[in-house]
Amino acid sequence: MIRIGLLGSSGRMGTLITSLAQNEFKSDLEIIAMARKGDPLDPLLSADVIIDVSFPPVMTQLANLALKKGKDLPRFVVGSTGWSPEGLCLLEKLAGATPTLLSTNFSSGVFALSMMLKEYAPLFKKMGYVPVMIEKHHIHKKDAPSGTARTLQGSIDPVHPAQVQTHSVRAGEVIGDHEVTFYGAGDQITLSHHAQDRTIFARGAIETARWLATAKTSSHSHRILGMSDYFESLKTNSLGVS
Repeated sequence: MIRIGLLGSSGRMGTLITSLAQNEFKSDLEIIAMARKGDPLDPLLSADVIIDVSFPPVMTQLANLALKKGKDLPRFVVGSTGWSPEGLCLLEKLAGATPTLLSTNFSSGVFALSMMLKEYAPLFKKMGYVPVMIEKHHIHKKDAPSGTARTLQGSIDPVHPAQVQTHSVRAGEVIGDHEVTFYGAGDQITLSHHAQDRTIFARGAIETARWLATAKTSSHSHRILGMSDYFESLKTNSLGVS
């Protein structure tokens, strides 16, 4: 039985993860500790793997606690977005102490979109196409562009991701839409992902945590892992890093 710690349990994602853990995944994992805003964080460190769906300042506190403890650490699946360069440096230190995966989106469909953009965006650029992204989320979302949009920007242009023209829409209760259109002189090419159910993100976070909790780590390179490592491991039955 995999022991899960959940940081950000009272949010939308946290609520869904809790429900899935108590129903769909109850045969092989259990949530042994949860933390909402203002709750003590130390109990989370007794888990096998921690899923973070909070905010960087809160995850930063937990990372510092873990680094202070220094041994017998849980593994971390970090889903909070909006990390500063300084915050990412802290996560790199955490990754040096225990396997740590960071992702802006746990949907396999979004990962597939990212991989397609990585492969074809350079070709489209050579052909004269200009990429424009439109990302839509509910009115409660605080960051813009979304973390997923930033990831996709990096897939389109790894050198200058912020230069990819991106428009953010915050309206209604949109779960998450990301559409990239490559504009040519006489035509357009569009690649998109439209989330219809938030459960896909919660289920993806749990499946990623379940993998990370049991993954072999003899080849762990002390870097922050990503969804590409998870998907690669599905092929190789290993951690997927060298």
